[in-house]
Amino acid sequence: MDSNVQSVSTLIVLVLFGIVLTFIYAIPAAIVMWKLYVKASRPGWAAIVPVYSSVVEAQIGKQSAWLGVIAGVLMLFTKDNILISITYLVLGIYLLVKFIKQYQASVGFWIALLLLPIAAAFMVKNVTYLGGGGSTPPASPVAEPIVAATAPVEPTVPPVIPPSVQ
Repeated sequence: MDSNVQSVSTLIVLVLFGIVLTFIYAIPAAIVMWKLYVKASRPGWAAIVPVYSSVVEAQIGKQSAWLGVIAGVLMLFTKDNILISITYLVLGIYLLVKFIKQYQASVGFWIALLLLPIAAAFMVKNVTYLGGGGSTPPASPVAEPIVAATAPVEPTVPPVIPPSVQ
C-alpha cells in the first residue's frame, strides 16, 4: 500500500513539473515564434502547427519549402532512430541559422529564445524583420497551395466600359 501511495505522489509531482515546464518554456517559445512569423508577414498560427511551422521557417529563411517539409516530418520521428535524430538536428540547425539571418536582433535575444523563451517574449518587440539577404528559391508545388490558402483574397473589379456614343 505504501509503494502505491509513493508512486502516485511521484506521478503527480512529474505531471506538475511538466505543466510548469510547459508554462515556462513551450508557451512563451510559441508566442515568440508567432510574433516573429507575423513580423515576416506570415500567419502567426503557423508557429504552432508542427510540420507547417518548419515549412514557414524555411520560407522565411529563403530556403526551399521541401527542406521545411523534410525537417517537419523528421521532427515527428526523432524518437524512433538515432540517425533520424541526428539528421533532424543538423537540418533544424541549418534552417534556424537561415531563419535567424532574416532578422535584426541581438545574440542575447536568440540565446534567450533557445534557453529561456519567457525572457525572449519581452525582447521580441525590438526585433526587426529584414526580409532580404538572398534570392528566394523557386516556389515548391507543395507550398504554393498552402500559401495560396493562407493569403488574403483581394476582390477583382471588372473594368467599366462606357457606352459608345453614336
